[in-house]
Amino acid sequence: MESYGPPPPPLDPSQITPELVETVRSIAQGIVEQMGFPSEVSAERTRDGIRVAVRAGDRDQFLIGREGETLAALQHLVARMLRARAPEDAIPRVEVDVAGYRDRRVESLRVLARELIEEVRESGAEASTEPLSAIERRIVHLEVAEAEAFTSVSVGDGLFKRVIIRRDDTKP
Repeated sequence: MESYGPPPPPLDPSQITPELVETVRSIAQGIVEQMGFPSEVSAERTRDGIRVAVRAGDRDQFLIGREGETLAALQHLVARMLRARAPEDAIPRVEVDVAGYRDRRVESLRVLARELIEEVRESGAEASTEPLSAIERRIVHLEVAEAEAFTSVSVGDGLFKRVIIRRDDTKP
């Protein structure tokens, strides 16, 4: 019986070739076309991996889905299909975005974190986000880490946990 271990770590971004970027773009375009969405799909190498940008005009919302769920599934599918082509090799981190949704979501999470920090500063009581995915929690944690005298912790069960922001008495 064949055993499956964890996948290798992501490919070092410096080893991402233009051919690999085109492969990822092609996979994403194929999926979106099979879903029945005529669209423009581009891809580029980034500091962390490969970013795919999809634009489907007035149908973008269908590729984003409720709270980005369809977009997350699309990103997962692109990465899985890339992994299937090279099961033994490291693959790059792949980020798929539709109509700039991810950039807007990152900024809104940063704003939320700053608002919650201000709420904690004024009330003295801890504050909590709504349930967030791991990627979204990381964005909030990073924003809180920039603030002096505040700390954050993830709490809850399952895929979606909340971030609790509180004063850090160990910091000045």
